Amino acid sequence: LENTILKIGGLLQVGFGEAGAEIIGKNMSGGDGELNIMMPGTRIQAVFGFCDIKRFAELTEVLDLEILMFANTIGKLVHSCVHRWSGVANKNLGDAFLVLWKMPEETPGGTATDGKMSLASQKTEIADRSLIAFVKVLAELRRSEEVLKYVHDSRIGERFELFQVELGLSLHVGWAIEGPIGSDFKIDPAYLSPHVNVTVQLELVSRRYDLPLLFSESLYNLLSLRAKDRVRKLDVVTIDGDKHGLFTFPMARDYVVHQPANHTLGDVIKPEALDEVPLEAIESEGAEYLYVVDQDIVQWQEGLNHTLANRFREGLCHYIDGDWAEAKAALESALQADPEDGPTQALLAFMGATGFVAPEEWAGCRPLILPASSP
Repeated sequence: LENTILKIGGLLQVGFGEAGAEIIGKNMSGGDGELNIMMPGTRIQAVFGFCDIKRFAELTEVLDLEILMFANTIGKLVHSCVHRWSGVANKNLGDAFLVLWKMPEETPGGTATDGKMSLASQKTEIADRSLIAFVKVLAELRRSEEVLKYVHDSRIGERFELFQVELGLSLHVGWAIEGPIGSDFKIDPAYLSPHVNVTVQLELVSRRYDLPLLFSESLYNLLSLRAKDRVRKLDVVTIDGDKHGLFTFPMARDYVVHQPANHTLGDVIKPEALDEVPLEAIESEGAEYLYVVDQDIVQWQEGLNHTLANRFREGLCHYIDGDWAEAKAALESALQADPEDGPTQALLAFMGATGFVAPEEWAGCRPLILPASSP
């Protein structure tokens, strides 16, 4: 009986997820073991992450019953990387996954509840780890043998030319109300917030820039200096009246970092010089140190086009300042360095719609328009 109860408890934990199990546990803590959903939620701060499997509807038509195996292959990869880097899974939506990293609570004295690190340092550590997690998702996607089976599946090859499994990822920081939603018949642990919606919108917008990963300035502001050195600013937009800078982690196209023997999904890949150093010792330095050590991060950026980066940065500054003639010249130079660069194409297309003349009301940002609503 005890083993049966433990198994049921384990299944419930899997069903609700770690974050969900915590929410349900709080609402059953009244002493009588009854679930009470008619009580106020809890306001939390978190990094929210969203992951979408692209072309999922078409893949469902091709794979039919096997689409569940495909979705669970991606789910395992995403959840493993998120869990490895201190995040938790919240919702599985079939073709998408919502995950989060809860921020530490602040005590009345202005310190973190943990007490070992300052509140600011803890938030930076969490922000760094959330970005590493999503970089790892993309890295593992490229080298996963389970994923490659679908890339070479003849049924998919007949439907799609040069098929690759593609994900859209986004990260954003904000508040949410945490608690169970539903009734006595069905409950779901939920995080209710406009910031969750912003996270989903950012993933949709990543397609306009032809990028797999997009994150907001709210995350960028929390990153460590070494992490900030690795990212690229793309644009400035307004979402529901709030201004957000848009950023990405740039990576060389089609480059695959080979994994060592006995590699675990999402784990650090050490350089040869540190091969004898235990992972625990490396990670004890904090997540910031991994931005100069982990080979998924380092090798993916070794082949980046520095001319593109410099000219784009120059063009972006002119674009924000409203000098669109100078922005056009710099961005066209960037496009010569890399004709396939999505962010450069996106800014040129936006400015070109008004003849490369900034509107009179230009304030250094543009409204966020989702691709489905784009003209």
